[in-house]
Amino acid sequence: MKKKLFFIIPGLLGLFLSACSGSSSPGTPSGGGSEPGGGGGGSDPGGDPDPGPGPQVEQFTITFKDEEDNVLDSRKWDKDSIPSYTYNKDDTAEWDYTVEGWSSTLGGSVITIPAATEDATYWAVVSQEKRSYTVSFYKENGTLIKSDVLEFGTQPACDYTGPSDTDEFDYTFEGWSASLGGQVLPVIPTVSGSASYYAKVSSVKKQYNVHFYDEDSQLLTTISFAYGENPAYTYTKTDTDEWDYTVEGWSSTPGGSVLDKLPSVSGEASYYAVVSKVKQQYTITFVSNGDTSVSPITADYGTEVAKPDNPSKEGYHFTGWSSDQAGQNKVSWPVTLVKNETFYGNWNENVDLKGYFQTLLAAMSHDPYGYIPNSMKPEANIKELSNLEKDYSVSQNVNNIEFGGHGEQWNMVLTNLKQSETFYQVLSTGSEVIALASVVVNNWIDNDPSDIGEHEFNETQYKAKISYKNKVLTYTIQYKTGWNIPVVGEILPQIDMSYDITSGVKSFRIQLNSENAIKYVVSDGYYAFGMELKIEIAGKTGSRKAYFEINSDEDNGTVDGHIYEFLTYKTSEESEEKTVLPSCADFYIDEDYVSVVGNKASGLTMFEGFITELYDVGNGKLKVYKVEETFEKTFITVTINKTYNTLFFNLEDISGINSVKAVENGNVDPHENSHDIYVNGKDSKFVATKNRYYLVSTSRKYDIEMRKQYFYTLDSDNKPVKHEVLTPMMFIQDDGTESGETNYSTFENDISKDNSITAHVNLGAAYLNKVREDYLTLIPLFKENKDNQTSQTISEFIGEAEVIEA
Repeated sequence: MKKKLFFIIPGLLGLFLSACSGSSSPGTPSGGGSEPGGGGGGSDPGGDPDPGPGPQVEQFTITFKDEEDNVLDSRKWDKDSIPSYTYNKDDTAEWDYTVEGWSSTLGGSVITIPAATEDATYWAVVSQEKRSYTVSFYKENGTLIKSDVLEFGTQPACDYTGPSDTDEFDYTFEGWSASLGGQVLPVIPTVSGSASYYAKVSSVKKQYNVHFYDEDSQLLTTISFAYGENPAYTYTKTDTDEWDYTVEGWSSTPGGSVLDKLPSVSGEASYYAVVSKVKQQYTITFVSNGDTSVSPITADYGTEVAKPDNPSKEGYHFTGWSSDQAGQNKVSWPVTLVKNETFYGNWNENVDLKGYFQTLLAAMSHDPYGYIPNSMKPEANIKELSNLEKDYSVSQNVNNIEFGGHGEQWNMVLTNLKQSETFYQVLSTGSEVIALASVVVNNWIDNDPSDIGEHEFNETQYKAKISYKNKVLTYTIQYKTGWNIPVVGEILPQIDMSYDITSGVKSFRIQLNSENAIKYVVSDGYYAFGMELKIEIAGKTGSRKAYFEINSDEDNGTVDGHIYEFLTYKTSEESEEKTVLPSCADFYIDEDYVSVVGNKASGLTMFEGFITELYDVGNGKLKVYKVEETFEKTFITVTINKTYNTLFFNLEDISGINSVKAVENGNVDPHENSHDIYVNGKDSKFVATKNRYYLVSTSRKYDIEMRKQYFYTLDSDNKPVKHEVLTPMMFIQDDGTESGETNYSTFENDISKDNSITAHVNLGAAYLNKVREDYLTLIPLFKENKDNQTSQTISEFIGEAEVIEA
């Protein structure tokens, strides 16, 4: 509300003054015009036009100021006139102002303004009253909580904290908003006008844990569901061999009735699975393999089933039921049903079982040496020890040196055949026991028992088992020998034999003990054996594993064979088996030659190549061999890779070399000679011409090297004893396929130029042509065959011993 101060000069007083004086209106300030006002302004109390010149009236300056000492108006007033000024002060949001009047001092009391008799100043006297406003608070749904009338600047407040939580909702009072559903204010402002505030409340549906238990009240899971949701959990109980389970549903109590459905969630709850069960049923199906059938038997789990009546088959004896078609696993009655079973009928055919048994025993001592020419056996390579022990640090006459021993490839063949003899000795050592057991078996066969399909013998000296099923005769005998072998230990041999009547294949597995065994397979023109023998390697217990295969073509008079050898060891019982030195060889025998191809050549350091050895069947002598070797050498920054084809000759087949001396020089470079060679009594070293690659010297074109050959002497029992002998041999790189690779062709010129020796290769052309032909044809075949066997496949071929019940 605005209040104004008005000062009005009464009209009568004015008329009176005007009548008494001829001067201008006494209310007219100097200069005339409108009265300036503060706020709303003022008006001129006179108003008549100036009557013209007359006597001058004395005037005074009257100043009006507001309550804060600010000038509102200042002008001249005629003497004795009553000054006036209209002042309005606008109300604010906080204050309601009233202009009470004027004072002669700032902040003084209200006075009546006197007539102007001197300059004067007047100050407005203003009173104020603080304004009040209505502030209302509402709930989140618009319902009024309260309304208060509060002075400007007061801090409004309401103690409302939102609605109470229910079973369904959790409420959270978030604050106050200036509008229903609006944004929450950071703070409620102090009063500055009428206002309304609305509670802001958020709600969250309550979650409740629902516990699911199995039929044994064991907790399966706990799941949280929102109020009003329909709880669910899928429980599947796995069937066992004995029971077939069905989950019927859920109950609110252990062992209770199944609920039609689970009620919607209104609080924590527990439910228990309701499970029914039925005994599983199983069936025994009988495959009689006979002329009559046997009906299947179905019963509950755990039922004991008695043996059914035997089927019949003309010309056969029924020997019983087995759980496998091969008849190895006999069924013991009664049978307790715990699963579906299929049993197979086993029969003993009316065959010459006794004759088959004798045929099998006769093949047991099959000798693989029979495939090898006599000239290639150790007994044909006997020498005098004095002729083998040569001191090459002094010159030796070539005519006094033994040449033509066995090379490393053929030595590997003989070594493995020799080691296989250890197992064959078991046959002779246990011959009396084997013969005794054979008599018992033959007597048993003569009695023609009804269960002739399989029978076991458990005697004091031996245990044995014989079986005839599906046209396969098997026989196992286990006995004691009292025999010990170094490293191997006590020998407790077991021999497993089988004879496939249809194919004629006979198989023999001889086990010395659990870590030493051999298996060999014999048929017409075919022999194969796998061997595993316990040995020591560098102080560690290891094994030698070998696989040997021989094919004989009697019509063509040829034999070919393949041998694979692996030396293995373990660092501990739990560690994996490691292979130290894998090697293999192929050999081919005809009426004139024995050709052996392999990758075992310890004479070549870092050797990764292949070698073919050629022997004369007539005298069993090594005539020549040829090596494929990849040459790699780095010169400064250039690495040269090249394959060389090297011929090795016995010095007796090289004319012009009469004597030889070899002194070790400690050289370990695989491309250089480990010996200094001296020939024909010369003091100067034998010089080897080298091939060149551009300006770089590479391999030697020829040289004399000390190579391993194997010879035999006889011991005091006239048994062969093997000797590894370093023998001087001439090697010559064969001519290559590229221009300029004429090592062999230029040999005579090279050795003459470098060593002043007239030399010539005297080996017959037939041998040279043969070894070159073998090199081109047999080495590629060897590369194809060399990975056909592994240490693992040999173990699998040998297999496990047959189990004989005690």
